[in-house]
Amino acid sequence: MVVISLLSLVVSFLVFMGVRFAVYSLNPSNYLFADILIIIIGSFIVSLIFAIRQFRYMGRDKWRSQFFHSFVLRTFLINFAIIFIISLLWSW
Repeated sequence: MVVISLLSLVVSFLVFMGVRFAVYSLNPSNYLFADILIIIIGSFIVSLIFAIRQFRYMGRDKWRSQFFHSFVLRTFLINFAIIFIISLLWSW
């Protein structure tokens, strides 16, 4: 269980670093908007990766499943809220 948690943490870290590299390679003029964009895109990608991993036995039907979409949306909102609050507290 600890190994899966550490693996999830590493995957999330790599996704956020990749998104950060991609956004900052475009030389944004507004860094606050760039940081919010990184949080939104990174949270969505992480939510999608772990939802696909959790629903891997559904095959192609997972893309039509209402439960899959609600799971992705719910985890995205939770991840976004937590990371946004942490980033606000970190910069304060």
